[in-house]
Amino acid sequence: MSQGDLLETEESVSLSEAGDAAGGDGLERGGRRAGEAGARGSRSEGFLVRQPDDASQFVRESDDASHVRAEAAGAVDRGGTPVRAGGSSGEADGSSGGEEADHAELAVGIGASPVPGGPELLELYFASQNFVRASKLYDERYVTYIECARSEVRVKLFCLDPSHLLRTMGKGYRSTVFFSATLTPLPYYMDMLGSDGEADYSVVIPSPFSREQLDVFISPMSTRYQDRERTKEPIVSLLGRITAERAGNYLLFFPSYAYMEDAYGRFMALRPEAEDGKGTKVILQAARMTEEEREGFLAAFQSGSSQRVIGFAVMGGIFAEGIDLVGDRLTGVAVVGVGLPQVGFERDIMKAYFDGTGRNGFDYAFLFPGMNKVLQAGGRLIRSERDRGVLLLIDDRYLQTPYKRLLPQEWLDYTIV
Repeated sequence: MSQGDLLETEESVSLSEAGDAAGGDGLERGGRRAGEAGARGSRSEGFLVRQPDDASQFVRESDDASHVRAEAAGAVDRGGTPVRAGGSSGEADGSSGGEEADHAELAVGIGASPVPGGPELLELYFASQNFVRASKLYDERYVTYIECARSEVRVKLFCLDPSHLLRTMGKGYRSTVFFSATLTPLPYYMDMLGSDGEADYSVVIPSPFSREQLDVFISPMSTRYQDRERTKEPIVSLLGRITAERAGNYLLFFPSYAYMEDAYGRFMALRPEAEDGKGTKVILQAARMTEEEREGFLAAFQSGSSQRVIGFAVMGGIFAEGIDLVGDRLTGVAVVGVGLPQVGFERDIMKAYFDGTGRNGFDYAFLFPGMNKVLQAGGRLIRSERDRGVLLLIDDRYLQTPYKRLLPQEWLDYTIV
């Protein structure tokens, strides 16, 4: 179960890209962020961002926020007939005034004529509808902010704590069961999944796998951002040694694409070609992969093949959860770092929120989501009672109590390298 599913529930409307695609010049840049909860409004780039009391009013001067009006060249009128729009900027706007020709309402109807920019306007329409629906759930567990990045202005409703919504949803059922091998620590997940703390309970089933199936190594080298340049070479050297000592296929997980690509370049400097004379193929996860490319990446890990495969991948990515490489399709996994999310605006807001509600903000915003990614990545290795493998954890924090207590029991019989 991914932390993003729990903590980063959000609706957002990207405005300038749809406006540009529809023929506009886009919104003026600059923008401000509104991140504090409270019943107030702030204007940025012509958009009024309001927090409750009136959470449904998130667009300027809106009498009916479910209507999305777009200034666009090639909009359609209510009957589906193309009309001439008078504006030059693309925006999501609830304005109720103005001439029909100046502010053409995007209409969806049977028999509407195809017009230039139609798909982009439709995408903006439905995104805006989702935005308005999310605003109806808005309470003190949400914040609203605006961010500007190059050609886009994004207004985001950011859900900090989904527990109330999940609890409300569950009232319509006699019981709800959440099942995962990575619900650690349980009190955190019971809290975030909406437990009322009284009638709810948890069941922990012992792992069917034994410690003898897994050789665990911990290397106490720092992967903190300020130490990475100093430790990258020793880490890459260790990865080369571990993957050479035992024959088989390996997956090496990194905390980010940038770190992964840098380590890959250094690793390949020891192996000038992706496929060397010993029959070892080194492959790299790309940031955007088609379904065919994903299948090709996984298909490279073959059982009984004479060619060894070493895959570089990202923690929390598509190859770190939900895949099964049973038997000798996968011999070893290395996890570089403890998976903490990157420090940034949203994580700072989350930390402050949980600190303000009497919970440990660092644990809720960083530690627990990060270690969940570690457990997911390491869990790719042993998938059946017959699997054997080697797990390498690289970070000195794995030996510290806050992190060590989150490791599975079968990982605690480790050797320090």
